[in-house]
Order: sequence, then structure tokens, then C-alpha cells
Amino acid sequence: MPADHPDAYGSARDALADIWRITALRQQLIDAAARAFLFEYLRQPQAAQLFGALDDLDDMRYIGPVEYRRTVEVLSTLQGAASTLELLDGDAGEWLRQPVRQVRELVDKTLPLMKATAGRAPGALGAHFCDRYEGDFALDALRQAQRRVTRTRGAAADVLRPVPPDEGLPGPGAGASSRSCRSSARQVDALVQRASLARAAAAGSVADRLQHLVDLGMEVSSRFTATACILEDARDSGGVSRLLADVATVQVDETTDALTVTMPSGETSTVRREPDGQWTLAGEPRPYASPEGAVAALLRASRS
Repeated sequence: MPADHPDAYGSARDALADIWRITALRQQLIDAAARAFLFEYLRQPQAAQLFGALDDLDDMRYIGPVEYRRTVEVLSTLQGAASTLELLDGDAGEWLRQPVRQVRELVDKTLPLMKATAGRAPGALGAHFCDRYEGDFALDALRQAQRRVTRTRGAAADVLRPVPPDEGLPGPGAGASSRSCRSSARQVDALVQRASLARAAAAGSVADRLQHLVDLGMEVSSRFTATACILEDARDSGGVSRLLADVATVQVDETTDALTVTMPSGETSTVRREPDGQWTLAGEPRPYASPEGAVAALLRASRS
């Protein structure tokens, strides 16, 4: 439960688990609202807000920096609608009060953690996808963001309507290899470019949705690239699991374009990011594509 995380979420899985606890109450709320408002519940402004927010959270399988910020907005809307519905009296209040209170209490616990996590600056380490499936889930989130734009009318939305398959987003297995990751990043970049052009001609809520699509697309592209980098570095390190296990044994402090690494022995060394984006360490001529690869190499050098 959220109480296990005092400041911010330790992982995307923890955050998604809390979102799923909230959306699991959706059917119970539908049944109660139908009884309270005689199946006219979507005509009630607060009920429509509540179910609209739940729809936005439904089926979430990916959350990263951009989606944390969007989820904060959605949860705030949900919290406000639930708080208002909880005050209803009469028969409507009798039917709705308990399920609405359950939702509101979960949101009250989850929202501060989402805000804390959304406000946390991403670091150089951990920019990659956690497994080969997270990239597919990120692309699903991107498709949902695109659909939120294309459901609206106007020239800006028309730019993002269905495009030929070779110009669309990649299918399943997009993060299975470094080559597929880089190809996926290029395809996402093409969508971001179209969305950016549409954003310049948009206004109001359409512009907001397009900006979210652009921000999310840039995040997903950079994570595919980071995943490709760590997969490439892992080839000489016994695989990704071995590389990340090595990185987990050291303490890393980040500064601008550098990582200070404290070994288990207490010795400290520095890994630097070069202007071309690669990472280097003293005494090692080979550059590394990922910060994790460079940190693991530093650890190997300290053991030899």
C-alpha cells in the first residue's frame, strides 16, 4: 500500500499497483451510480468527472516521468469529484457514499506519492527500460496519448490521424535488442516531429494533449536509446542482469556530466559523460554507451 513508501515511489510497479487498486473499484462505482441516478449518472457533472478520470487511469501498464505528472492531474480531478459526491444526501448519497469514500481514501494516500515522484529529477542511471516488455507498454501509452488527440476535431488533430504502417509506431518486441530499440526510437521520433508541427497550430485542450504527446514521445524515445546503449555495453559484461547486479554493489552520486562511484572497498572514482554522450573513466581507452556500462567497467577494473 502507499504507506509503505514514505516519500516517493521506489519503482514504477509500486505506482501502477496503487493506480490499479483505485481502478479496481470502477465497476462497484458504476453499479452504485446507476442506482443513485437511475442510469443517468453520466449527466451528473461530478459523476462524469469521476468516471472520466477513472477512464484515463484504466489499463495503465506504463508510467514514467511524463505519465507521473499527468497522473497527478488525473488523480486531483478524481479527488475533487469524489469529495463532492461523498457529500450527497438522500438516496443518491446512500448508494454512493461508501464506494466513493473508498476511492477518495485511496486517492488521498496515493496522490502525495505521485506528486513527490513526479517532482523528482530523473538521473543518468536507470534511464533504460526495466525489461523487454516495458517498452511495449510505453508504446501503448503513446498510442493512447495519440488517440486522445485524434478523437478531437481540427487541422491539428488531422496531422496525427492513421498513417501508413511504415510511418507508424513499432509493434511487440520493440525493446528486444539494441537494434530494435534504436529502430523504435527513430519511429517514435517521427511521431514526435509530426506532433510538434501540429502543436504549433493548435490551441486550448488540443494543444495540451499534443504537448503531452510530444513530451511522452521524447521520453519513450530516449528510454529506447538508453536501453540500446545498456544492451550494447552488456555484451562484454555477461549480460544485462550481470551488469546491473555489479552496478547495484556500488554507491553512485551524480553531478553534472559525472558520476562519483564509491566501491565496496571505500575507494572512489569518477565516470564522466563526454560531449558526444558516451561515458569514460580514467585509464580506460574504451568509451561506454551507457553510464551503467562505465560504472560496471570501473568496478571490474578495481577488482583486477
